[in-house]
Amino acid sequence: MAASSSSVASSASSGPTTSSLTSTSTGPLPSWTGTPKINSTIGTWEYLGCATEVAGRTLTGSSYSDGAAMTIESCQAFCTKHNYALAGLEYASQCYCSNSMASPSALGQVGCSMACTGNSAETCGGSSRISMFNNTAYVYPNSPKSANSYTYLGCYAEAANGRLLPGVSYSDGVAMTVESCTAFCKANVPSGGYAGVEYASQCYCGAALSQTPVASTSCNMLCTGNNKEFCGGSGTLNVYQYSATAGKKIRDLNGRGVF
Repeated sequence: MAASSSSVASSASSGPTTSSLTSTSTGPLPSWTGTPKINSTIGTWEYLGCATEVAGRTLTGSSYSDGAAMTIESCQAFCTKHNYALAGLEYASQCYCSNSMASPSALGQVGCSMACTGNSAETCGGSSRISMFNNTAYVYPNSPKSANSYTYLGCYAEAANGRLLPGVSYSDGVAMTVESCTAFCKANVPSGGYAGVEYASQCYCGAALSQTPVASTSCNMLCTGNNKEFCGGSGTLNVYQYSATAGKKIRDLNGRGVF
């Protein structure tokens, strides 16, 4: 487990300067030497600058630490594997990932001057300072607008008693997607009705929907079968309604496409 902000700050030591980072490297030339220039890119990764650490963490997704082999490249690969756009390195040995920076963290700071434990020619943040990188090719997760003739309605809270969609249901801890859930409901509900995905792995169907949507941010869990789609949340569902024309082109009398 990565060290907390407080423990990082209490054990800080001054990092080497950029020039010493470059001159002391004994390994092959790294992709990111010394302190990168703001907005410089290598491959799909862009250096955003030096950011402040905050209570509760600036980057709140996956993380790991490596006191012997941390590099910028290994952190970037780790964050890519865990489906995050941002990769941040702190205190020479710590890697953090997220899709956004928590407030009140800010870029444009000084203090990102500690050599990475896995390559002394690279800079891996500092004491409560994060070297921040952004994957410009990252595709952010979303809720598909339509699937299998179902149209997305929004994020809905689960019913206080029973189920919001009380019809047939199933769960899949490995391969749940919006597409598989809507296909299931389409095959099992005579009218098509409604389909809802909840808690990453659960699919519910129903013939009616009585509640109104809640904040979309409440549906923030990724589908077990597709980490680019949202499948509800804890006590919330991404709900879709069946429509025979959903996702199809409709043509007017002259044969012209109308969306």
